[in-house]
Amino acid sequence: MNPKEELKSIVNSGRIPNSLLFQGPNGSGKLKSAVDFANNVLNIGAQNTTNIIENISHPDLHIIFPIPSSEKKKENSCDLYINEWRDFVLENNFSVTTKDWVDKLETKKQPQISIQIVSDLSKKLSLSSFASGYKVVLFWMADRLNEEASNKLLKLVEEPGNKTVFLFIIDKNKSLLKTLESRCQKISFKKSGTNEFVNNDHHEKIFSELTR
Repeated sequence: MNPKEELKSIVNSGRIPNSLLFQGPNGSGKLKSAVDFANNVLNIGAQNTTNIIENISHPDLHIIFPIPSSEKKKENSCDLYINEWRDFVLENNFSVTTKDWVDKLETKKQPQISIQIVSDLSKKLSLSSFASGYKVVLFWMADRLNEEASNKLLKLVEEPGNKTVFLFIIDKNKSLLKTLESRCQKISFKKSGTNEFVNNDHHEKIFSELTR
């Protein structure tokens, strides 16, 4: 079963795992697939459906990604970078890497997901969902969680709130804290046309030129 079918089957079953791990090489479509899955989960039972693919935004979608560390506590927040991250992802049609993000930030520091970011997330998840449905947390480049943050996050994953889903996205050959990874249902991606959302325009152009 390919990732597209597997994710569709999960949504249709109505039995949504509390944590999934999207893993594969660059260009395999894992980020866009994760956002699409989040969209489907957030629309379960909703009176007014939404399409978060267009702007990657929803009041019950929390996006976590690596950022440069700062000595100022208030600056260690994904909220300060979220608009920049959304623009970055959408401008590149969801095909982005950690290096691309570092270049975008123009920083010499290696971005990471710190314990402060996870602590802030914990406070947000303690609140009721905006639409009285699911809350989804999307971790982009989750392998950038440092050990302290991973251990704190593990407690959230082990005891999730009602209808809370964690989506972890990592590159091939990257990994999470073993105890954290063991609690995830794994969705494996390959860099091929069999995955959903992979852009095949380049291949179609070559095929068209060959047939002519």
